[in-house]
Amino acid sequence: MVAYGTTLLRARRPGWEHAYLDYDGLRSLLEEIESLCNAELGTEGVTIDSLEEAFLLRLRKEIEKVSLFTLTRQGEIAETVGSLRFKEEADRLKIFHPSASNLPGPSYNKDNDDDSDSEERIPVAGHSYDSEEAALLPRGSIVSGPLTTPKPSSKKSAEEARPMFRGDALVTPATTHYPAAIADEYTALGVELLHLLKFICINAMGIRKILKKYDKIILRAQQSISTNQSMDDDNMSQQDRLVGGPEDHLQQLANSASIAAIYSSLLAELTDLESNVMLANGTTTNGCVSAYQAIEEGRDNASAASLLRFKCTVSTIHTLREYAQRVNQPFQAFLSSKAMILTGHDPDGLERETQKALSLIWRFQPDSLLLMDKAALDDWERRSMPESSDASIGDFDVDLESWGGVNSTSMIISLMSTLFYTVNYYIVAPTANHYAIILGTDGAFGATLVGASSFSAIFAAFIFSVWYTKSSFRSALLFSALCPCVGNLLYALAISYRSMQVAILGRILVGFGSAEVVNRQLISACVSFRNMTQASALFVAAGAIGMSVGPLLAAILDIVSGRDIDVDLELPFLPAGGIIYNHVSSPGFVMACLWLLEILALLLLFREPERINSGDPASDGGGSMVSFESELELSTYGTSTAKALNGGSLSSRTWWEKTWSELVSVKNLVFTNMALPVTFLLFGFIELADEVLISSCSMVCRRYFGWHGSRAGFLIACLGSLVLPAHYVVERASRYYTERKIMKLSVLFICASSIAILNYEGLLFDSLGLAAETVSASTDQIRAVNGTDTVDISIGGTSVDKVLNKEGEVPYDWGLGKLVYIAFLSAVFMGTIILEGVDTSIMAKATPVKLNNAFINSGLLATLVGTVGRVIGDSMITISAVIDKDIFTDFVNATFLPIIPLALVGYFLIIRFYSSLR
Repeated sequence: MVAYGTTLLRARRPGWEHAYLDYDGLRSLLEEIESLCNAELGTEGVTIDSLEEAFLLRLRKEIEKVSLFTLTRQGEIAETVGSLRFKEEADRLKIFHPSASNLPGPSYNKDNDDDSDSEERIPVAGHSYDSEEAALLPRGSIVSGPLTTPKPSSKKSAEEARPMFRGDALVTPATTHYPAAIADEYTALGVELLHLLKFICINAMGIRKILKKYDKIILRAQQSISTNQSMDDDNMSQQDRLVGGPEDHLQQLANSASIAAIYSSLLAELTDLESNVMLANGTTTNGCVSAYQAIEEGRDNASAASLLRFKCTVSTIHTLREYAQRVNQPFQAFLSSKAMILTGHDPDGLERETQKALSLIWRFQPDSLLLMDKAALDDWERRSMPESSDASIGDFDVDLESWGGVNSTSMIISLMSTLFYTVNYYIVAPTANHYAIILGTDGAFGATLVGASSFSAIFAAFIFSVWYTKSSFRSALLFSALCPCVGNLLYALAISYRSMQVAILGRILVGFGSAEVVNRQLISACVSFRNMTQASALFVAAGAIGMSVGPLLAAILDIVSGRDIDVDLELPFLPAGGIIYNHVSSPGFVMACLWLLEILALLLLFREPERINSGDPASDGGGSMVSFESELELSTYGTSTAKALNGGSLSSRTWWEKTWSELVSVKNLVFTNMALPVTFLLFGFIELADEVLISSCSMVCRRYFGWHGSRAGFLIACLGSLVLPAHYVVERASRYYTERKIMKLSVLFICASSIAILNYEGLLFDSLGLAAETVSASTDQIRAVNGTDTVDISIGGTSVDKVLNKEGEVPYDWGLGKLVYIAFLSAVFMGTIILEGVDTSIMAKATPVKLNNAFINSGLLATLVGTVGRVIGDSMITISAVIDKDIFTDFVNATFLPIIPLALVGYFLIIRFYSSLR
């Protein structure tokens, strides 16, 4: 905190000192509150409350001061840019500034119709003053009849009219139209805009830091007084205490449309200047470099330097705006945090990118652009556009051809592997249970087909964790593409062999396509910090899109591929006599083709990336990699200890001893802060619940509603499409409510929705039936007669045969089943997505620095916990389907009832360790 206060003082612009956030004054108030809290809690409650209110009031005023100053400077810059851009039209573009004593206004006198012909009448729809909207407006400000817009009065003096844009706000207008003079004017305005962007970023970060310290002090006081008091007070987060969310207002200012509009005007003027220079020199070549060459050929180095300085300024504005967006953490950064991507040995993970951006903004001096000579400007141009001899002057977008150590093509191929695996995982969900029936087993094993991939993905995570440290990314991705390609072929051909074992083997091989660990490490080790947030967000988005595309593709194939089991392509060596292509085998064939394209892309287009963030000189893209043993030594004992012991007893230890030491170290790090194991357990519950929802959907739709896999696929696809919108809602809500409060409420919401989705008609039927079996009595309402092979049961005088549907299930909630199931299926899924958003955010904050350095890091642990959760979820569905063979066990209830106690356990953990979840 002290370091930031000193840095803030140094980063201030001379002359603007009083406009900055009074960080020291706010910190002094917090120190007074903290001292009172540490002295006598409880006895000085009134004093603490009064100081807290004084702090919040002062903070509101400071934020208001910063915001209004920012808007004022934006207006001045915009007005000056407008005066320069519309200089030739200044005489025509004038606005009227009336005095307070001579305000124009519409005439409402019905008797005065003399000027009716000279006035433009605007019809207004009839709207009584007593309406709800009009009642909120001042009396006399609403016109019930036609609105007349009078012309300016002849009494107005000429002095009251002034130009629309005044050019003397920030710069002195040039007396010549020479390109150098014009460029210098706009350069000065660009420098002013850079100062303003720096001002916004520094103050926004200062507000965040002071609010973070405020939350920490108040939370400590609340915990010392009472745990219950702490939870009650947590209903209002730091943004709730600041009415209107002023921090959000500052974030909007940093990315406001006004700054973007000013930047666009400067960019347009730069393009116009270049075109004018080209025409003046009789050059028709298109490109920014040619414009400067045309000036230099005329030996006008001053003009060339001025135009190049203007170009440098505009480009710098674009770059600084990008850094400002990273400092202000927009939705993209929130989404990327779900990726749990670590930057090699970087202890700060994704936070380091924000710190680097903020450090650059602190050290950046906009005025230095005005002092750069021609040589410095030429050097900047060579570094910014090394291969762009004729690029457009207006092209200042992010260079998408390079993400740092990996080129754009390789990055796309890596992301496509993530997308293909997610699609491959969910594409079988709508038809897996029907496939199991066709293969001669019970439909309950459909969940086994889905979950087999998750089971093998657990081992794949460890294999790939070792692979990318000892070999190349390309080889790991090739293996992860080859296995699912073969596995999908086996899955598709299983119907020809009529073998459930072949189908399961195919799905196990598909699980080895889960190169999530490799994709994460490629981003963290090879993508520059500048582009890491965008790459991480794309990584998460690829998985979210795959969750929708997979079931949607399955639904389409279910419609167009046919449902017969006839041989479509005769091959004598297959038991069925050839290949059967239908709605259950087509997903395997389609995914095999997609994975084949991925293999070809890896072989022909993928270029091994350079590990620019590894921090190890041995890692040079394709050279020697850090060994697994070295990773264990460095992460477990620390770099200095490992070097000190190198060649000694440490090197003589076996691989298993080193691995066990790593596991013990990781266990100690995980339980350092109880928030981390709690978030891991909740993450496993989230994956379990999602797997239950998605994998059981086709079985529920078929057993209760008689729907084919296509309808179930469309329903699952609709659920998947809610992922990104839900994350956006969570990101916005987290600005106004604490993440732990959102976590607590989302778990309760999941629990309530799981209770609501139950089949209460089936629950009543099962209760009566089980009572009849238990009591073994015959009454007027319940009669059970056991036979040798069947049980003839009637309830309320109605035979069970007339109650059950053709699938042997009790109807769902007295005819309302479809509505109830779809509504609360969506509700449970939305609850898990919301919980996942805040859970991964708290997980990232609670992860110790040393755990990020460990080989078994938080990203790998999250992958393993989530995969285990999916395996357990699929196992639960299989068990539910087996139990459902009992006539008095309803499948929906057997599937969703276990989620309720698991959610309650999660809620208990949140309450128990509530103070740690921050």
